[in-house]
Amino acid sequence: MAVSSKALPEVYGSNGPLQLAASLGQGGEGSVYGLVGDATLAVKVFRETNEDRIDKLMELVAMDNPRLRLAGAWPHLLLTGHDGSVVGYQMEFLQGWVPLFSVYQVRSRLRILPNASWSYLIRVARNLTTCVHYIHEAGLVIGDLNESNVLADSRGMARLIDVDSFQVGEHRCQVGKSELTPPELQGRSLQNRLRSPNDDLFALAILLFQTLVFGRHPYAGCTEGDREATLESHIKAGHYAWTTRRSVPVHPPQELSIDWLPAEIRGLFEDAFDPDIRHRPSAIQWFEALKRLEAHTTACTGVETHVYWSGAERCPWCDLEEKWGVSLFHSSQKRVMTRPANSLDTDALLQELYSVPPPKVVEAPKVPNHDQVEPAKLKWYERMGPGVFWLWLIPFWLQTFSGSAYFPVLMGSTFALIGLPSLFSLAQHIHLRRKKGAAPTKQFVVPLVYKLRPLLQEWHHLAEVSFQARRSEYELLVEEYRNVDNRAERIKLELVKRSHRPEIDAYLSKFSVVASGLLNNRTSAALEKARIQSAADCTRERLEPIAAVDLNMQKALILWREDLTSHYLSTSTFGLTPSQTDLLERRLKVESDRLVKRLKQGPEELRQLAGQIEGRQRDIATEAQPLLDDYESVIHLFRSYCKKGYIKLDRPEELYLS
Repeated sequence: MAVSSKALPEVYGSNGPLQLAASLGQGGEGSVYGLVGDATLAVKVFRETNEDRIDKLMELVAMDNPRLRLAGAWPHLLLTGHDGSVVGYQMEFLQGWVPLFSVYQVRSRLRILPNASWSYLIRVARNLTTCVHYIHEAGLVIGDLNESNVLADSRGMARLIDVDSFQVGEHRCQVGKSELTPPELQGRSLQNRLRSPNDDLFALAILLFQTLVFGRHPYAGCTEGDREATLESHIKAGHYAWTTRRSVPVHPPQELSIDWLPAEIRGLFEDAFDPDIRHRPSAIQWFEALKRLEAHTTACTGVETHVYWSGAERCPWCDLEEKWGVSLFHSSQKRVMTRPANSLDTDALLQELYSVPPPKVVEAPKVPNHDQVEPAKLKWYERMGPGVFWLWLIPFWLQTFSGSAYFPVLMGSTFALIGLPSLFSLAQHIHLRRKKGAAPTKQFVVPLVYKLRPLLQEWHHLAEVSFQARRSEYELLVEEYRNVDNRAERIKLELVKRSHRPEIDAYLSKFSVVASGLLNNRTSAALEKARIQSAADCTRERLEPIAAVDLNMQKALILWREDLTSHYLSTSTFGLTPSQTDLLERRLKVESDRLVKRLKQGPEELRQLAGQIEGRQRDIATEAQPLLDDYESVIHLFRSYCKKGYIKLDRPEELYLS
């Protein structure tokens, strides 16, 4: 018998006709209706029935028991049409229950179950394994186990629907979703194929993975190179993206590790997706592992709804929310972006910071003033220099021009009085310059200066810069703390822009760049050539490559675009979604707490820094004084040698400390 889907069908139960309520849903094979007068029951009426379906329904009704009713919306009464033929069955109405995909998808879960934590997802997964175990225990195969025919309620209970599609004895399950079909059946027809419980275990593992990992399919990942492949091909090839046991050309996204799952759970996933199908864990194995996981969870200290496995190093949900920019779990208490409970009186804090006395300046090492150092007095022969040697030739020149008869006497006396001392002075000059005085003095002074200079520079930096620089850092932190609210508004605005980019661009596209009043003929032609026609096109990425648009024109066009955007947003009703608001509030709370903690440490840190500076200055003075004594003892002679040319330096001032 065929039943029309356009009008409420006429059906009969064991006690006569049933009055159907409005349709609750339609599928490919029939429709589900409520019952007038009993909100706990529903009926499924098929569009067409056949002998195989009727026999299967009769067997399912005969198997009805409390355990199977816990596993699914079990048929417990056959319904007939006016001619007495079976047209459907009666079952429990799971009012308020939602499909599994609405539970593991973050956005829908936040809307439907705003206070659910990860513990809730574990509980749903555990109860799903119970359902599968009860079905297999009864000798049945689900066959088409998928995210749409698994329902969950607000308590974390799970039930299966579409029980009439199960494989019951020789009555086969004719359907199945390819993304949940095991590798051994990929690409094969499921029509009239005898299915096994092992097929269900593969689909179960995928649904458990999706439930625990926010809807992510275990075979969906990043392929190597430019390779493109379907989920079905990855399943058939055994390319489990998160495997660590073998090499596969598919890898999970970088930001989504599953190290926050216990090794036992990760190991069961490896077994479930192993190419050797004999390794697939049973529903009981999954149940026991998930029960242990649920017993070993802990709550994040920052967000009370961030419940995670206690063996994880830190809260994984805080990290993922930061990376993804979404809220995975709503807070059970709505946060308002106000000062945290441990807010600071910043004026009092600044007063306390300024009241910390700077370090007492330890007496600086006394450095000789080079400009006031008198060169050392050299001996007469050191002062004479080599030039005097040539004076004894004066008589020879005079004789040449005058022809004097006393030339030999004049030459001899001149050589004795001037020449011999000059020869001695020349030899002494060479000796001083190369060996005795100048070279060793230079070798002594140069390394001495290079040791002293960094010590003296550090001393002055400590005395004049370090303490004030640290106090200035705290002044900037105070200013940052005071501006947290302004920062929140800026972030809000950016999030709204990102969320409503299509609407904003549609609005901006109404404003021609020509009407901006900013363009000249050359710029207008360049923009037209680059197909920049409206305010929506005036982005930095589009404008920068255009040579005719200089930096000032870029800024003017972008500012024009921003003004239009601000005006549009100020007159719109756009705002943040609850999840965005929740995430922003958490971020700002973390930021405020960080600043409060840092600022409270400020006065004590400044006091400690002052003591450290004083101690280091004393150490520097102690270390530098012997070096300065050596420097002072030799600088007089060093200046004399430099002045006389015994020491040649390109830039002698580089070796002066003062």
